[in-house]
Amino acid sequence: MEKETSSTQEILSARKKAIFSLRTLVFLILAIVIIYFLVSGIDVQKTADALVKADFALVILSAAIYAVSNLFKSLRFNILLKESAVPVSKMFAISAYQNFFNQIMPARTGELTFLYYTKSMANVRASASLHALLVSRMMDLVVVCLFFIIALTLYYGKDLSIPLIIAASLMGAFSLLFVFKLHWFILLGKKIFIFLVSIFKIKEKPLIIKISGKIEMLLEEFAGINMKKKIPLAALTSLLVWLSLYAFSYTTILAFGVDIGFLAAVAGSTGAVLTNVLPINSFGSFGTMEAGWTGGFLFVGMSMQEAVTTGFGYHLINFFSALLIALICFVFIKSAKSRSFRRF
Repeated sequence: MEKETSSTQEILSARKKAIFSLRTLVFLILAIVIIYFLVSGIDVQKTADALVKADFALVILSAAIYAVSNLFKSLRFNILLKESAVPVSKMFAISAYQNFFNQIMPARTGELTFLYYTKSMANVRASASLHALLVSRMMDLVVVCLFFIIALTLYYGKDLSIPLIIAASLMGAFSLLFVFKLHWFILLGKKIFIFLVSIFKIKEKPLIIKISGKIEMLLEEFAGINMKKKIPLAALTSLLVWLSLYAFSYTTILAFGVDIGFLAAVAGSTGAVLTNVLPINSFGSFGTMEAGWTGGFLFVGMSMQEAVTTGFGYHLINFFSALLIALICFVFIKSAKSRSFRRF
């Protein structure tokens, strides 16, 4: 029990250090600069009017589709953590919390929330949760690259950018290799770490000893995980996750009176996806997400005004959907605990 508590505290400590850092301040300044340049290039009043006059029914539909994507994410985590036998309802709540904290925390520190809640709510080992999280993120990249290549091929036809397709293919192939051979990458990281430690002659430092122990533990844990039986269902749920998320993006665009077609929506929203993958976002991801979204949709022919407007609209719906789902899960869990306590 003491070891489990220590692991949970380490997760919280790591999250706090990542949030309150110089890097976070730099990303916050970057976000402010990006928002300034985006807003200076559009008619702000038109954007405000479009946001206020959004089709309410389509906004609700977008939020519902987002909830469905969360369900598929939780099913994928259940597959990857099959040995832990976490109930789907509890994993749905954990995934909802992770989604929300990823929305508000800078530099992808919200990902650590998954490790914290799987530990505190379902007593899953931090190493097993980390493995599931890393694999799921790499599977996300594989599927995103696949959708991106298909969408670009069908949308542009003969005018397709070959270098862009090659880059997406290489990223997808690398991510797929990561899924199957994660322990190889940990082993490579270990060798690089040992090399650097020997150069700087800090092998005996307490922190270095602690890090070495963690690396050895991860190697032992990851080497013992058999992914082959889990891959088919994990791949299927990953496809369903991204079908839902791309449908969410497209429905959101429609809600603001813009229709460029589903294929263009898939190709364009990939820009926002990739900026969210990179640990460069500030609090709430405002600025960096809009920049990626705008760049992606300018690439498929949307005007600057429409790209920035739909980017802000998409972000707001995404944020409040994640917040609402997390709040509902929180209230439901608290209510269930209260009923159990009263019966006791």
